[in-house]
Amino acid sequence: MNLKVIEGPVKEVITLEEAKSHLRIDGDDEDSLISSYIQAAREYAEIFTGRSFVEKTYEYITNPKEKYAYLELPMPPLVEVLEVSIVQNNNAKLLNENIDYYILKGYDESLVYPSLERGWPKESLERTGGIKIKYRAGYSESPMAVKQAILILVAHFYENRENLTTKDYKEIPFGVSSLLRPFWIPRW
Repeated sequence: MNLKVIEGPVKEVITLEEAKSHLRIDGDDEDSLISSYIQAAREYAEIFTGRSFVEKTYEYITNPKEKYAYLELPMPPLVEVLEVSIVQNNNAKLLNENIDYYILKGYDESLVYPSLERGWPKESLERTGGIKIKYRAGYSESPMAVKQAILILVAHFYENRENLTTKDYKEIPFGVSSLLRPFWIPRW
């Protein structure tokens, strides 16, 4: 998958204050460490589920399998498609004027369809990475189960900073996968 984040997130799923309250920490000495755990926990949840739990702007480069095939945008839920462009062989972007598309937006998947009259332009079918889609995706407010899973992960990371031997190794708590499983999107 040729997907990259080009902007965001502006805020995390949980605040530093929420994490410190969960960890029962009063001081400010470890704020940067706890903030890094919050980010790592959110990224883990996003990778596990295939969803974006905070709003971000993505760039997705792909190519349709055939002239009238739809393209599925990864990391739902979709907020909006900002741009769909065709990339030429020399990586120069073609103008969007002749690209007609429509979007089927759902909770689990968002699909970009070409115009039924024209289909995808011939240039996009001739090379790998012929279509570039820029879009925003993510929750404006994450579900409570996701927030709880992230709090559990932050606590796990905080309490298990160093795993020096396999004997001391502690796996991710079972409750995290149980909380995140309803949001999981099958990808293969």
